[in-house]
Amino acid sequence: SVVPAIPAWVWIIVFVVLAAAINLKGIGLTAGMNKVFLTAQMVVLGVFVVGALLAVAQGRAHFSMAPIYDADGFSWAIVFGAIPLAALSFIGFDAISTLNEEARGGGEAVSKATMIVLVIVTILFVAQVYLAAILVPTGTVFADGDAVNNAFYDISVLAVAPWFKLVITLTSALIAIFANSIASQATSSKLVFSMARDRQLPHALAYVEPKRQVPQNAMLFIAGLSLVIGIL
Repeated sequence: SVVPAIPAWVWIIVFVVLAAAINLKGIGLTAGMNKVFLTAQMVVLGVFVVGALLAVAQGRAHFSMAPIYDADGFSWAIVFGAIPLAALSFIGFDAISTLNEEARGGGEAVSKATMIVLVIVTILFVAQVYLAAILVPTGTVFADGDAVNNAFYDISVLAVAPWFKLVITLTSALIAIFANSIASQATSSKLVFSMARDRQLPHALAYVEPKRQVPQNAMLFIAGLSLVIGIL
């Protein structure tokens, strides 16, 4: 949307190929790149949090329980309807377990990391959504379509400034999604590699590149599959 002259399929090729190239260089580079991307996202989130807190201090927003519980609009049907959506949205942190062999400390470190990530992500999600909610009047309804999809981006303008909407959009598009692409390719290829090693998939996918110690064929397979599905 920011650069409409470039077709969507070109972005798909760039993202998938770059993610595959990083993963093929080894787990060290993969982990390092993810740290860089995480830091960038945390800085942007930090700016939003500070902006929201300043809005409260200036009287443009007020702390309230309404975003969490509003007696006039509360419905158990809505709560139970949201639970499956929330549960499915949070699937993915368990992908850490696929890197069990690469982790320092093995299974014990991975199990701790999984629980730590779950707790931290939950806190971050609740905090940012709550702060966004107090910036708009209680009962505000966004129209279906773009208004709903872009709600958080539009609210970020109220917290910081008009320019921040572009920053947060580019952060989502160029950093968050790219980081997810790297992580998903790494974990998906490891799953394919493990299944091939157990003779549940063609054994050629269990090949490990000796120098960088990465499941090269599985990574190329996942990258190729991602390209085909994404472009089609």
